[in-house]
This record gives sequence, structure tokens and C-alpha cells, in this order.
Amino acid sequence: SVFAVPAVYQHSTGIMMGQTTAQSAWLGQELGYAPRDGLQFYALKIACDIADMWSEAYSKRQSIKLSPEASEHAQTMWLTDRFQKFVKVIEATRVEAAALKIDEDIAGWTYLLGPEPCYIDFALVNMFLTHGYMFGKSLTDQAIASTECTGVTGAYNAMMERPLVKAYLETSEPELYHSVSAAAIGL
Repeated sequence: SVFAVPAVYQHSTGIMMGQTTAQSAWLGQELGYAPRDGLQFYALKIACDIADMWSEAYSKRQSIKLSPEASEHAQTMWLTDRFQKFVKVIEATRVEAAALKIDEDIAGWTYLLGPEPCYIDFALVNMFLTHGYMFGKSLTDQAIASTECTGVTGAYNAMMERPLVKAYLETSEPELYHSVSAAAIGL
């Protein structure tokens, strides 16, 4: 059952799925982007961290919209504190997951949980792009780079280089409405 939209509906089975994190995991399974065996709970944990980042950033951006005079301080605090802590936690979870795959070297992991992308890599891209839209690409890129979390940034960069992701992003609409854009507050 679904409480609120967005919802994903599969006509052939009649399954309707709510909650973005659950939808992402389900679609990942359906489309061949499930995490590898033994890493499902690490993927779920990272997906929840990403969802929390998205939610907290949106709330922060809404508060900036209501109080423009506090905008510079609020966005700087978000991007240099909580945002960076979340990215570091995702990196640490990635390292913990890699420790389970003893026969592999994490250096060979192009994406968050291995050499191939899974649904959380798409969620990571969405979250970073959303931050860029709300707080400005330059500030967001600086915040990402300053974490020095090479696994997370490497996964993001690898996803952004995927031909179909690039093609989609070249023609897609912004994922949010203009009033929460960085442009709306002059960034």
C-alpha cells in the first residue's frame, strides 16, 4: 500500500510501491541494479543515509527560502558540517562492506559497493545533483571534494560518465521547482 506519491506501479504484477528508498531497491532488483549478495543491508544503510541527506538538505533549503538573510550562513553550515559528515559515513560504510569481500581489493570498486553500479549509485547521483540545484554547483562540488572520500566521489564521477546517464542529464528537467533553486537566492 502507498500513503503518498510518488508511487511506482508495475502493471503486470499489480505491485505498487511507495517510499523512495524502497522504490529504488525494488527497481534496482527489477532492472538488474541490485547490490551483490551479502551487501544488501549495506546498500540499504547507504540508501537511508542518502535519503536522510536529501530530506535534511531540502528542509535546510526551505528554511533558507523563508529567511533569505540567513541563507549564506545556513547553506555554509549545512555543506561544511552535516553534509560532509554524511558523506564520510557513506565512505566508512563502503569500507566496512569491502571488508566482507576478502578476495577483492576495494581499489577495484568503481562504484559504491563494487565494480558495477547498483541502485544506490543512482540515488547518490540524484542526491548530489539535488544539492547542486539547491545550494549551487560550485559550493556543492567544493563540499564534496573537501571530504576527501575518494570512494564516494569516484562512484559519483563514474556514474556521471556513464553514456546513458549523461544523455539523460543533458535533456532532463530540474528535479525540483525553481523556488528552491540556488538561482532563486542569487547563487
